[in-house]
Amino acid sequence: MAAAIEVEQALTALRQGSAPEGALKLVRNYASYWVAVGVHGQSMRLMLAPDEKGRKLAAIFTSEDTIAGFLPQVRAAAAPEQVVERIFSGEDLFSSLVTMPIDGMVFNCGGGPVDPVAFAKGFAQIVS
Repeated sequence: MAAAIEVEQALTALRQGSAPEGALKLVRNYASYWVAVGVHGQSMRLMLAPDEKGRKLAAIFTSEDTIAGFLPQVRAAAAPEQVVERIFSGEDLFSSLVTMPIDGMVFNCGGGPVDPVAFAKGFAQIVS
């Protein structure tokens, strides 16, 4: 849990432009980013964060607690598709996000215990 709090603080500081040295490395090296993945037959897709402007924003979470509020709403919207949780290292996650047809990403958008933090897709390139 301490590592999740550190990465959440680093993400917020990066967004605000006040990140200390090493913040990008901390975000890249974090081992436990949680994502919701829709599974239908043999295909899988990353579930997106809700967005009033119609942008395709990857929904990424820093802990099991932060994804917990997102899962019920995304599972209801995706039915009958099954939605499962997957954990990715920062290195794997950001290198994958670079190749996806998304506009950006939102960390912790589930209305959980921490405020959401959003970035444009270019953030994945900087971190990876």
